[in-house]
Parts: sequence; structure tokens; C-alpha cells
Amino acid sequence: MQYNNFHYFIIAEIVAHITKEPYPVYVKSHILDPVGMTSSTYNHTLASTTGRLSGSFVRADKNATRCAEMWSKHDKLDRSCYGQLFETSFFTKGNGLFIAGPGGLVSSAKDVVRGQSSPHTLMVLMR
Repeated sequence: MQYNNFHYFIIAEIVAHITKEPYPVYVKSHILDPVGMTSSTYNHTLASTTGRLSGSFVRADKNATRCAEMWSKHDKLDRSCYGQLFETSFFTKGNGLFIAGPGGLVSSAKDVVRGQSSPHTLMVLMR
């Protein structure tokens, strides 16, 4: 068995069908806004144009086998084991709204704290 997020696409469509609102609109108006998460959005284009979407980076071009051997023999690594740092584009093309169900929410650290610490979060989710 392997992990799969496909069921979240289905759940988002069910929410949209029942509420007659697109899933991102429903979540914003019924969950995010009531707990004060006003910087959070499913729209990656909006997040990018407002400066609220950070770039992503990956380290590549490293020989993990050689580095593991080096670590086991010397307990230290040389700089080549860190690999080359490359900037990558965000994981979606376009506004990202199509992946809202399985986890396309872009949020600030402040909003995450607001959502977790708000006494209203559980009540909003239980409505």
C-alpha cells in the first residue's frame, strides 16, 4: 500500500457541491477568516504577487555513498557533501487552486500560530 492524497480532491469536490461554493472560498470564509488567518490563501499566484510566497531550494550533485563512507571513517564531511544549492520554482504552475483539497494552502507563520492558538478553532471546525 502506498500513500495517496486523491481522496482529498474528492472531499473538496463534495464540500463544493454541498455548499455551492468553491472549496477555497468556503474554507476562507468559514474556517480561516473566523480564526484570524487572514494571510492564508489557496491562490499561489496571489501569494507570490504579494510577496508572501517564498522560493524553494534543493541541494543536488552530491554523492551520498561517498559522504556516508567519509562520515563513518572521519566523523566529518567536506563541503562537497552538502551539494550544490539550486532554486526551484514552486511545486505548481498557475494559481494552485486545483490542489486546494489535498493541501495547497499557503500560510504565514503568524497565521499558523493564530489558527492553532485560537480558542475558536475547534468551534469553527465543529460547526
